[in-house]
Amino acid sequence: MQALSDSHPEVRYSAVRALRFFQDERSVVPLINALKDTHPDVRWVAAESLGELGDPRAVTPLIDTLADGHSLVRARAADALGLLHDPRALEPLVRMLREEKSASMRYVAARALGALGDRRASMPLREALNDGASDVRARAKQSLREL
Repeated sequence: MQALSDSHPEVRYSAVRALRFFQDERSVVPLINALKDTHPDVRWVAAESLGELGDPRAVTPLIDTLADGHSLVRARAADALGLLHDPRALEPLVRMLREEKSASMRYVAARALGALGDRRASMPLREALNDGASDVRARAKQSLREL
């Protein structure tokens, strides 16, 4: 926990990675705080870790992280939301699927919606079957099968 306030991003990154392996609910708040770290590597591994821990307290901070300026951070936040299976993530992930300019981010959104498991994602995923990017169309089809 002390290493999370270290001045070196590599130390903070390692601390965040280590926290996920403890599977301890006391890690959740420090990991949520790490979503606001100045270094993107710390933020993306915090998002990934929160998805693996499965604590619903992470849903709102992860939704907020979908607006991060770094694409890998946004992608890991979307994946984490899918793993959390919380219906609050549905609309932000649908918005990401419909509005992202980047095909790779629309792909991530389609993947997260499949993992989320909320059947209300069916219509947006069906719409994505007409996406201009073939990988997004393929991922939407796979996510529909998962639902």
